[in-house]
Parts: sequence; structure tokens; C-alpha cells
Amino acid sequence: MNILQNFISPSGDFPIEFKLYYRHDNKTRYARNKNIIYTECNGEISFNTFYNLFPLKKWKKYTTLTSLLFNISGKGKLNLQFIGKDNFLTEHLLHEINIELVDGIEQSINISDKVLNSADTIVYVKIAAETDIEIHNMCFATTNVQPNNIKLGIVITHYNRIKEVNSSVNRLYNELFPEYSEEATIIVVDNSQNSGLSQKDNLTVINNKNLGGTGGFTKGLIELQQNNLYTHCIFMDDDASCEVEAIKRIINFLKYCSNSNIAISGMMIREDIPWYLHEKGGRYFGTVRPICHGLDLRKYDDLITIEREIEKIDYGAWFFFAFPLNQVKKYSFPFFVRGDDIQFSLINNFKIISLSGIGVYSSDFSSKDTPIRRYLSFRSALILLSTEQKYSKLWILKLFVRIYMAQVLSFNYSSAKLILLAYQHFSKGPLFFQKNIEMKNIFSEISKYNVLEKRTAIELTEFGFDFPHPIYNEKKLHRIFRGLTLNRGLHIRNKTMVYQDMAYHASFSNIYRYNSILYYDKFTETGYIAHYSRVKCLKALFAMFPVFFNIFFKFGHTKRKYKKNMEYMTSKDFWLNVFKEK
Repeated sequence: MNILQNFISPSGDFPIEFKLYYRHDNKTRYARNKNIIYTECNGEISFNTFYNLFPLKKWKKYTTLTSLLFNISGKGKLNLQFIGKDNFLTEHLLHEINIELVDGIEQSINISDKVLNSADTIVYVKIAAETDIEIHNMCFATTNVQPNNIKLGIVITHYNRIKEVNSSVNRLYNELFPEYSEEATIIVVDNSQNSGLSQKDNLTVINNKNLGGTGGFTKGLIELQQNNLYTHCIFMDDDASCEVEAIKRIINFLKYCSNSNIAISGMMIREDIPWYLHEKGGRYFGTVRPICHGLDLRKYDDLITIEREIEKIDYGAWFFFAFPLNQVKKYSFPFFVRGDDIQFSLINNFKIISLSGIGVYSSDFSSKDTPIRRYLSFRSALILLSTEQKYSKLWILKLFVRIYMAQVLSFNYSSAKLILLAYQHFSKGPLFFQKNIEMKNIFSEISKYNVLEKRTAIELTEFGFDFPHPIYNEKKLHRIFRGLTLNRGLHIRNKTMVYQDMAYHASFSNIYRYNSILYYDKFTETGYIAHYSRVKCLKALFAMFPVFFNIFFKFGHTKRKYKKNMEYMTSKDFWLNVFKEK
């Protein structure tokens, strides 16, 4: 018998939302120190949750599974129901059985005929206590022989987040090994060479130059390929937190996978709102769009939406992305960060899927946005666009205006200057990136732009400001008027300050006619104040015209240079040469 999926209860150091694990009445409690669920007589507990439902349809579609068992251990008499739910949100009772659990004895129930013949999207377990009961362990398992031998390399790139990487690696190591010591290894690529981690069985630490996430992950990937023992790789951020069971489920799924090019995109869950799904994967249409963004993982119906394969996943972000090594034909361009995960998925032959229960907690991307990140994001977007034929000069011009003016109208004039600098650096061609692969000179150049938007600790009570009043049903003419007057209007401006959550840019209707904006990150309690400047605004408008000229008359030539060099700069030979350089 082989375990496919263990049932889990809250355990990690990350924020906990109990409805992601189980749903229960007031007769149920969970003893975390014992990892036991207690339910009084006539109490009910359901596992139609993000972490504990079984993604039936995907197991049937992508694996060789023909046998399915449910194993349970504990104490007491209970009624077990196995309930399926389809894409139309209709539930079906697939199997029901009454059992009595005896302490120390695991019971196994064969549900193959009842469940595997169902057309439902997911299946879950519902338990009704007929006496006081204890639930010690539960899992879905199979008697099928594993057709694939899996050896997984977990690559974590680290740079100056010593506390976070030690916490993540130690938790992964303690919960994965020795159970999965034959099937997994952790490889930490230490770009700052200060993690403090020591090598031991199943843990390798590689000191590396600071080549960003791109160079760090690529270093780990090539190490796995050169070893010849590994079949798959997971890229993970050093500050990403996950249930370790998620990695076990990836290994178990891949053992039975019938499709050799399956890659698994871990879902990103907001750390500050631990039921809020940022994405289960991404689409790329010249710009990126997260799939299933904003869905509530506590809601049962939203879980069905997540499990449905409505849209193709174009890329899996590198905060948690598992893929087969034998399908890697090309590597990422040396972006340093941003854009590398998108390009890597697009240029390799992966069939990317997602599975409920496999995801990571991470801070909100918009709250991590800084002038330097905006610079890195825009130049990466330009490089990606330079390899695509279908985007016209007019489309690229519109993209530039939208990104640039969003910062100007948000009073983020330093960020606007860095958007211009990103275009200038992109225009220098791919050899510029090769010469500046470690980014030392570039960071020195752009650091001076960060001063006015540098975040510092902020005590909100020390400032006088207005909270924004949302404009509902804004008339089209008023919206056009705001645009024509650059969101300033014709009347005397409001001299007070307006509050804005940290984001990619301000809400323009919220800041209309204000002179100052207090940007604040609730998660870190830091922020900065941005002030409107007519002089800076006019200078920013005039600074756009050289970029207009370049896009219309020189972009095609620049694009050809990138296409000419892209083959080599995404090759293994290129990266091996980079790693050899002192």
C-alpha cells in the first residue's frame, strides 16, 4: 500500500485559517499538541477544504490510478460518507459506511469502485460521530504499483534572509526526512554566502555569486542535471512557507503520473490574509494575469472553481514550481529577477497544472513593490516582448505610457525615472545584461532614485490624513475630465494628505485633487509620503518623448538584437561560462 495524500491539521509557523483544513460544529475540537481531533457524540466534521479534499478528476486524468483506499485510525463509532462534487456544484453521495475504531488499529476501506467511477471533480470525507470519537490519522492510499521512480531536488535560492531561510529549511528537513530521504534532497544556493546552514545528508549548500534569483535557481537546476540521479526539481523562495505535506503530495502524484511533461504550479496564498488566493498559476498576454486571483479558499464553491481547468496555465512562478528535468531544453535569460519564471515556462515543453493543497504563503506582491522592483519588472517585460512577434510598436507604446503615467500620477517621480532608465538599459541590447549580470554597477546607479520613496517605520497617529472615499458609479465624462487634467481638476487642491495602502500605484479616483499621499504597508507598518510637484510632473511628461521616438524608430532594431542573442543566452553553455567566471 502506498500513501497518496495524508489528511493534515494546522501545524506550521505561518498564519492559520482553520477552514482551510476542516469544517466542524461546536462539538469538535483539535488538540494541536497531540495532533488529535476530538468530536463528541452527534458531532460532525467535514473535510471539503483546500488542504484535505481529494482532487479526483486530476488524479484520474493525469495518473495511472486504478485503486483508491481510505485509511483511518482513532477511537469510537462513526459514520463515514464519501461525497463528490462536480463542476456544476452538485454533490453526490458516493459511498457510506459505519465503522468502529479501536485505538492502535488502522482500518482500510476500499473505495475504488464507488469513487474512481465517479465523474466528480473532487471527493471529500464527512464524519458523523455516533459516540465520542478521536481521529488520529487519515489518508488516501492505493495498492497500485508506482510506475515512476522519482528523485526530487528542492532548490532554494537565498540572499540575506538568514532567519527566513533557516526556518524554512529546518522545517522542511525535519518533516521530510528520513521518510523521503531516498526521494528528495534540499539544495540551497546561497547568493549572499551567509546562510549559516551546514551540509549534511539530503542537504547541500552551494555558495554562489549574487546573480539574483535567475542565476541562483539556474545554478541549482544545472547541479541537479549534472548529478544524473534526479528526475524533477522544485524552485522555492527562501521566505516562502508551506505545509511540508504539499511537497510529499507532489512526489506521490509524480510517482503515478502518466504524462512525462507535467509540471505543478504551487498556489500562492496571501500571508497576511491566509485564505486569499493570489494565483494558482499565471497567463501571459504581453502582460501577466494571475489565474483565480482573489478567490476565497474558505469557500467550498471557490475550491471547485480552482480545481476546474478552465484556462491554460502559461507559467508557474518560482516561489513554488515543480517540473521534470528531462523537459528542460532552455534556461532563463539573465534577468537577475522578474520575468525569468515566465520565460522559463514559455520556452520549455511543460504541461502545467495545479492541485488543491499544494501552495505557499507569501506576502502580497503589491506591498513588496519598490522603485527598484518597478525598474526590474519593466525591463524584464520589454525583454519578453522583444521575443514575441505579435506585439506591435503601438501596443508597446501603450504599455509604456500606462506603466509610466501610473507612477507619475501617483507622485512616485523616482519610480517614473527608473521606468525611463529601464527602457534605456533595455535599448542597449542583450550584451548590456551579459556585462552587468551581477547588477553591482546598476544597483549603484539606481540606488539614488530610491531616496524619496524609501520606506521607514510610520506611526499613523502622528499624521493627519484623510481616508479615501470610494467613488461609486463615476460618470464617464468625469473620468475623462480627470484624465485630461492629469487627475488634478481645475479647483484649489486639497492641502491635506490622503491614505493609500501600498500597491503598484495609487487609486486615481481616491487621490483626486490631493497634494500628498501617505503610502502605508499594514503588514510591516512602514511607508512613505509622496508629494505632488507641478515641475516634476511637467518634466516627466516631456521625458516621455525620447522613448516615443525610440519605440517607433529603433525598437525593431533592438528587438532583432535580442532575438539574435537569445538562443545562446538561454543555453546551458552560456550559464556554465557565467558560473566559471570569477
